[in-house]
Amino acid sequence: MDTVLYEIDAEFINDELLQKLYDKSQKVYQVPSTFKESIDSIKSWIGTGFRLDGIIATVDAREYKQEWPNLSLTVQETLEKL
Repeated sequence: MDTVLYEIDAEFINDELLQKLYDKSQKVYQVPSTFKESIDSIKSWIGTGFRLDGIIATVDAREYKQEWPNLSLTVQETLEKL
């Protein structure tokens, strides 16, 4: 299998498990909820130095593209890349 999707609950972040998953991942994407609810967690992720290959916005795409123009993708743009 060449693609595995990990869903990580922000309420349950086990640093050791997260690091193992991250180390095995070739690409790292976040699929956030609303911009207002997710901006801090995305900034924290980037701020820790973790790689982030893209943000797949299902809502508030304009706000994500404004804040992170090189990282933000809509679902349609993501599907077109596959």
